[in-house]
Amino acid sequence: MLSRLKQQTFLHPDSDFLTYCNLWEAYTNATMTSTRYEFCYKNYLNCVSLHEIGSARRQFIDLLSGIGF
Repeated sequence: MLSRLKQQTFLHPDSDFLTYCNLWEAYTNATMTSTRYEFCYKNYLNCVSLHEIGSARRQFIDLLSGIGF
């Protein structure tokens, strides 16, 4: 219950995708690793999963730039 309340901070009323974008922006604004862990803990998020998403994002960006996009 508390986790849902905390995660509503990132809620965008029109789109789940924009909710995820809000969450990602807040996560990446936590610049130091320890700050990111604290951010995840306080917001009931899985830090390992967010780290993996960041890794996949970087790989995707590299692939796109590799094909000139």
